[in-house]
Amino acid sequence: MKEKQFSEMSDAELLKNKKMMTIMIAVLIGAIVLGLASGTYLAFQGEFTFSNVIPIVMIPMAILQNRNLKEIKKEVERRNLQ
Repeated sequence: MKEKQFSEMSDAELLKNKKMMTIMIAVLIGAIVLGLASGTYLAFQGEFTFSNVIPIVMIPMAILQNRNLKEIKKEVERRNLQ
């Protein structure tokens, strides 16, 4: 199923996606920071595992989600919504 473009969404859908995306990015960044902190601690303890790499892999996801949020904000501004 193809996702709707932001310009094709209703005002309510757009505002809902903006709120959801903001929360999702905050949680994702929190997980990245927590993962990097625990990975750094474990690396200094001499235990390097695959779980140390997971936060690094999650960084591009956060960047892509942030780019989508910027596009949503531009569309909200274009429509003169909140």
